[in-house]
Amino acid sequence: MVALEQGAQANDQLIESAQQGRSGLLPFAAPHKSAMQQPLSSRLTENNFDLLRLLFAGTVCLVHAYELSGFSELAVISQVLSSGMAVKGFFVLSGFLIFMSFERSTSLSSYAMKRIRRIYPAYFTVVMLCAFGMVAVSSHSVTEYFSGTWVRYVIANLTFEPLAKLTLQG
Repeated sequence: MVALEQGAQANDQLIESAQQGRSGLLPFAAPHKSAMQQPLSSRLTENNFDLLRLLFAGTVCLVHAYELSGFSELAVISQVLSSGMAVKGFFVLSGFLIFMSFERSTSLSSYAMKRIRRIYPAYFTVVMLCAFGMVAVSSHSVTEYFSGTWVRYVIANLTFEPLAKLTLQG
């Protein structure tokens, strides 16, 4: 009888310590909540989402390489891979990652600022590369190309002016 009481007491102690987060005493007990959670940064960054996005984007590039070149040896690519599914997968995965970013934000304005800081520098770079780079293929002279129309084009694109339907000259 004494052995049963001692066994029951030991069992109660193990259960109590497991409930307090010291689950190392029971091999089958669930770890304490704080022990299960990794730090937010490593838990969210140590994943294969970037690899999946790269594979989806690579699939689209490979299928387009065949479709645009018409190179018959690449025909097997479009039979095996689906660019439509790759685009959908890329957008679903990107939407998930963007939503995770929104969830980690403290407010809608902080989320919006994070998105602007992430997207606008690349957008600015592409607009400016196009605006300056197109002079190389323009039929106009350099002085004609860099005119008021060019300035309006750059400003309208950098400020997302919705009614501006401007194009670069030449």
